[in-house]
Amino acid sequence: MSTAQVMNVEYLMVGATVSSAPVANEAFSDLDEGEIGVFSVDGLRRTNSDTDTRFVLAIGGANSKPLFVSDVITAASVTGITTKAGLAATEQQDSIGFSGTAGSITLTNSNLYMVTVYVQEYLTSSSDGRKIKHFQYNSDTAATEEEVAGGLVKSAIYNFQKEAEKYIVFEMMMATGSDAAVGTSVDDVVFTQNSKVISATDIDDGTGSAAFAVGDHIRIGTGATDEVYKIVAIDGAANTATLDWPFQGTTQTIADGSLARIPAASGEACGVLMTGQPLSNVKGKEFYKKARWETRLKNFGTTTQVREANADKGDGTYDEILQKEFFLEGFKGEIYRKGEPVIHPLNSSADSSKLYDMTTIQWSDNHVVGFTGNVSPKQLTLATPNDNGANDYMREAGEGVWAVLAGLTGLTVPAV
Repeated sequence: MSTAQVMNVEYLMVGATVSSAPVANEAFSDLDEGEIGVFSVDGLRRTNSDTDTRFVLAIGGANSKPLFVSDVITAASVTGITTKAGLAATEQQDSIGFSGTAGSITLTNSNLYMVTVYVQEYLTSSSDGRKIKHFQYNSDTAATEEEVAGGLVKSAIYNFQKEAEKYIVFEMMMATGSDAAVGTSVDDVVFTQNSKVISATDIDDGTGSAAFAVGDHIRIGTGATDEVYKIVAIDGAANTATLDWPFQGTTQTIADGSLARIPAASGEACGVLMTGQPLSNVKGKEFYKKARWETRLKNFGTTTQVREANADKGDGTYDEILQKEFFLEGFKGEIYRKGEPVIHPLNSSADSSKLYDMTTIQWSDNHVVGFTGNVSPKQLTLATPNDNGANDYMREAGEGVWAVLAGLTGLTVPAV
């Protein structure tokens, strides 16, 4: 004879957006699909004033049946309850020179402007966890900011396009002091990702404003934080223009009134903006991560360099929930997580359009197995969409999960 058990277990409930508010003494069958509630052991919804110290948590499933009901938990066994508001992920962003709001490039004639980028390496590395990339520009004998910034962006794009994955987008920035309107008969301009060629109805139209000319810059928008591209060729017969480097944005069509023309040699402050991009993230094969790097300048004089934003994986993001769901498949007996994770694809309940608040309940399961007393720490995490209203199943003052847990356990459970 033998006994078996799983110690140190963690559970995860992924809730859904539900419009109705919880009601006292509802049964499991009253739960909407994806709704989470605190219930008595005989299946009635608890309130924050109940005195029974035993409870379960349940999540509604299809056909008025609970999808999952937790172990019976006693209030005294709960060792902690934490809540964390959903926080959107952010990408790293660095600027060199003009950032869209401030800054400039120090000009030196016949100077080699050198940028070294130390990129965090996540898989394998022979360089102390970093790989080193460069981009540079050798200025001419009458250096201008638009020349240097454009040269640096062009060098960066062509150097980093050798990477297997685009993890930084490079943009040229320019102050708006010389911005002018685009000819009103240019009409819609078509930009194609990774192509230098743009097209329009009448690319060199000058109605109401000077026409585009070689050496001008075109702003993708009308504000200082919108990137610019240098025009190096115009084909009036074909109604196309050629940019100095490939268009980095998504393929799109933009009306002429939503663009700006910047005459050549404008003398405006210019800079380079480096923005991290989402990295590939395959559950079971690649973990959730963000692009991170350090930027070092050489021969830039007093050029402004600013970390505009730090990379942050966020809290309660879709990717975080997916990764946690995958890991916890192990408690269901899934043995293929490492060798062949695609044999049994992950059935996720997470919604890619949602951001989730996270609530974690920790308790000790004290019981006797055979002649041995065991203390098994357990944890239940609730991932609930943060777009529910004030009276949703988590926030409602009387029967909401946070209020009921606080009332039953006597612990502080901050609402987020």
